[in-house]
This record gives sequence, structure tokens and C-alpha cells, in this order.
Amino acid sequence: MTSRRLQSRASLLEQIRARGIRLTTQRTMLANILDEQDRFLDAPALLAMAQRKGAHVDRATVYRTLALLRAHELLAPAHPAAPSLQRANGPATVSGDELNLTCDRCGGRQPVTANAPDSIKREIRRCTGFQARAVRLEASGECRLCAAKMRLRNRKSISPQTHTKENS
Repeated sequence: MTSRRLQSRASLLEQIRARGIRLTTQRTMLANILDEQDRFLDAPALLAMAQRKGAHVDRATVYRTLALLRAHELLAPAHPAAPSLQRANGPATVSGDELNLTCDRCGGRQPVTANAPDSIKREIRRCTGFQARAVRLEASGECRLCAAKMRLRNRKSISPQTHTKENS
């Protein structure tokens, strides 16, 4: 669930205050992060950024805060279906290829190779027989850099020195 600011004139905090919404420490931190960003943030990316800044925020708080801001029309979905794309009795159609890979830890976006959409379409056709004209993929996970940092931390935490200190 990615979000974007609806109104950019006043800061998000000012808009929250103006609507009488209670501001907790966590909401203030999340609003400040949303104000600083010039790109769309999804909940996992927002959580990672808040935690990097030292905020004690959990995933549920992030989702609840985003829902609250949407309910007060301060945030909107990043990919609202355009009326021309909506069908009367079905989901919006995908007009072009869209691939987004977002790291849960650092909030970074990973670039996708130019041929990735075509290989995904070929795999869909091979497995199902469905001829896809366009694909939309939103993936969250761990980028290479964050994965490497985590492996390094794990190695350090189970190093022989650590093990012998615990047994002493």
C-alpha cells in the first residue's frame, strides 16, 4: 500500500493539527518522514525509515497511521485507478508494465532490468497459457546491500570469540 500526499501547501503536521487528530510521538515521526519524501512510500519503507531514525514504531502503527491519514483525506493511494481504466464489473486494467522492488530495511527501490517484464510475461504464458499484455508487480523484500549487512552481523554474532565469552 503506497501513499502520496494529497495536499502539499501546508506541512502534514499542520494539516493533522488543523483537523484535530491526536498527535502521538510515533505519528509525529511518521508525518515528518512523509513530509520529507518527494517520492511515494509504502508502509514497509516508511517503517524502515522510521526505525533507522530511532523511532520505536511497529508495523501496525504505520498501517493504522496511514489509514487514519487516508480517512482524513491527507493521503491517497499512489496508484489510484483512473476512471478510464476502471471496468464496470471488474478490476482496473493494467495499461503498461510497472515493476517496483522496495527494500523493507532501507526503503530503497531496486532497479529492474529492461527485459524483466517480457520474461515475466513469457513465464506467465508458459505456465498458464495466458497472454499478458502488461504486468504490474509490487515486491517488498531485502536489497542486496541490506542482505549482505545482515549476513555480516549474523557472522559476527556467532563468531568463536563471542561463543567462548558466553561459556566463560
